[in-house]
Amino acid sequence: MEYPYTLIKKDVKCISDDIMNLEQEPYDSLDMNYRNCCTVIPYMEFDNDGKRIVIWIDPHLENYLVRRYNEENKEQKLDTFKSLDDTGEFTACFNELCAMRASEEKRMYDILNDTRNFFRRVSAKVVDNEIHVFGEIYNYYLPKATEYYFMDYCNGEYTLYVSKSSRFMKMYLSKEKYEKIYGNANDSITEQYSSVNEIEEMILNLSDKVYKKKVILALRGQAFGSLKAYIDMLYEQLISGNAHIRNVSQFYDNKYDVIEFFGAEAEFECVSVPFKMLPENADVEIITPDQILTDVEHLDDTEETEQEEDTEAEGTEEKESKEKSLKAGVIDLRGLGKDLKVIVGISNGNPEFTLSDGRKIRLTLDDLIDGYELGLSSIDEVGSFLLEHDSLKIKELL
Repeated sequence: MEYPYTLIKKDVKCISDDIMNLEQEPYDSLDMNYRNCCTVIPYMEFDNDGKRIVIWIDPHLENYLVRRYNEENKEQKLDTFKSLDDTGEFTACFNELCAMRASEEKRMYDILNDTRNFFRRVSAKVVDNEIHVFGEIYNYYLPKATEYYFMDYCNGEYTLYVSKSSRFMKMYLSKEKYEKIYGNANDSITEQYSSVNEIEEMILNLSDKVYKKKVILALRGQAFGSLKAYIDMLYEQLISGNAHIRNVSQFYDNKYDVIEFFGAEAEFECVSVPFKMLPENADVEIITPDQILTDVEHLDDTEETEQEEDTEAEGTEEKESKEKSLKAGVIDLRGLGKDLKVIVGISNGNPEFTLSDGRKIRLTLDDLIDGYELGLSSIDEVGSFLLEHDSLKIKELL
């Protein structure tokens, strides 16, 4: 390929999107353990008679960016294009960058789709209103057999599936998500067992002449016992709270954000305040608009101080002003965007919802939080699960 300028470098950057809590520890949600949490940014760097040019694709807005530098390597101009057709002399370059990104994303997704890259994986999720705890290992002892062992535990029953390809991600992701990434792959289950005894009886019934078959069955029996132990361990961790399908406390500092996740702000009649100052004492379960107005009356008193902080250079006076604001009981949220509003309360604590099948159910904020922790992602899923089990608390369900 011919480039418009001398190509210096082309590469792909992968930036981790891992969420970190205040102690800078990774979140411990099973729901996120095996998702692609990297943003892929392909780029090219050119030399134009001593002037550097860097082009890349914005991974969030899908803009095409061209940054030009002068001879002193200082940024001179940044061009942003919404459409590939508008990128002019760089159109072919951006087409190549798109291909590079697709190739890198496929490579990362392919790694996730094969348990051989992880030795062993276990997780849990809700499928058809039932909690499943599942895991998978590969037969490293006899790799020529190309056998993956996948175990699913649900309602007291263990089932071991033997297959020629990894099945973990088919269970881990939703059907729609899996097919979008990997396509409609055929299931390759060759055998399945419900107990170790079943496998041992098959071994006893085989002739000594089929030694290889006996060895393979013995390895399957070992896999059954190993996976059962790891699944039982995760099961107990879920009950004790040492493991989470989805850990709400490490995704949201503000519990009311869960309402926004489910798109139920109107039903709960959420009360919001501007981003700039949020009273620390606004974290109450039921709060009326009148209460909010009372709580935030002092915001006007702080505007003058805020404007001073915006115009003065960093120094002792600004630090003292910030400390004064903190002592006044407010949190500075200016860095989060001018149009941001924060939900600080709800006027309706038990609204009624109509599910897709016409059934009606009332849900509380605690119901949404518990449903979120179960890995549920819609009001329909939360309502349907609660109607079937009368509880959304994982300790009561396992």
